[in-house]
Amino acid sequence: MTQEHSSAARLDAVLDTLLTHYVHPETAAAMAARVRARDAEGAYTGLPGPDFCAAVTADLRHVYDDRHLTVVWHETRPSADGETAAADVWRERFRLEADGVTRVERLPGNVGLIALTGFTDPARAGAAYEAAMRLLAGTYALIVDLRVNRGGWPLSAIQFCAHLLGGEPVQVSTVHKGGILRQYWTPAYVPGPRYLDRPVHVLTSAGTFSGGEDVAYTLQSLGRATVVGETTSGAAHAFEVFRIDEHVDAHVPDERGVNPLTGGNWEATGVVPDVEVPAGAAFDVAYELSLKHVSAVVGGSVDENLRRIAEEAMERVAG
Repeated sequence: MTQEHSSAARLDAVLDTLLTHYVHPETAAAMAARVRARDAEGAYTGLPGPDFCAAVTADLRHVYDDRHLTVVWHETRPSADGETAAADVWRERFRLEADGVTRVERLPGNVGLIALTGFTDPARAGAAYEAAMRLLAGTYALIVDLRVNRGGWPLSAIQFCAHLLGGEPVQVSTVHKGGILRQYWTPAYVPGPRYLDRPVHVLTSAGTFSGGEDVAYTLQSLGRATVVGETTSGAAHAFEVFRIDEHVDAHVPDERGVNPLTGGNWEATGVVPDVEVPAGAAFDVAYELSLKHVSAVVGGSVDENLRRIAEEAMERVAG
C-alpha cells in the first residue's frame, strides 16, 4: 500500500470514529466536512505521521476547540491497547508526582494549603488524600491550589471533593453517553478526616484543565468553595481512546456531564471565578481572605494557643 493510500485510509478511519462517537453529532459532521475540504486542497499530502496527526487535530479544532479531541501519533505502538497505554502513562506520571499531591503545608495563621497537579488512579487516590487531609485537619481555613492541574481520573476528583463535604452522598453530575445516563455521587465513606464548616478557597488559572475544572466547578456550584483566580480552560468532555492503526490513536470525547444544580458544565466557558484576579496573585488574595477569617474566629481569645494563632494571622495580613 502506498503512503498516499495509507494516509487516505487513516483519514477515513479517524473521521468514521469521530462521526460514530463524538459527543455532539452535528459538530462532528461540521468537523468532518472541514477536514475533507482541507484534504481536497492537499493539506495532508506527503506529511510525515506526526505532522499529519497535528494538522488533522488543528483542523478538527478549528471548527470547535475541544481540548480533549486529539489525533495522536505513536512511533512505536505500545504493547497494550490505546486506552490502557494512555492510562499507564498517566499512572507513571502521577507516581513521580506524589500522586498529584505536590504540596501540603500549614501556613502561618493556621491556614492549610494543598496543591494538586492532577487526580491519580482511584486505587491510589484514597491513601494520598487521607495523608494530606490528616495533616490539614486542624487548620481554620483551606486553600486548594489547582492552577497547574491538568485533570486525571474523574472518580478521584469526586473523591477529593468528598473530603470537603458531609457524609451524606451528594450527586455531582449526570453523564450522558450514547443515550445512556450515569449518575455520579460522592461516597458516603472516605478514608481520613473530612474538612467541614471552614472556608475553602480554590485557586485557578487559564491553564486549569479537565478534572481540575471539575473540582472547582463542583465545589463552587455547591457553595462549598470560593474560586479565586482566572477563568479556566473550558474542557469538560471526557474522552475515549480509539485505535486507528498501528501508529495512530484518536482521543474522541464521547460523553457529557451535566451538573444537577446548574443544568450545564464548564465546556467552552470555563469555570468563572468568584474573585477574578491574575493567576499569579490568586494565592495572596486567597491567603488574605483566609487570614481575615482566622482573625475573626480566634481574635480576642484568652487561650494562649489561639491568641498566638491570631497574632500570626494579623501579622501576615498587616504584611
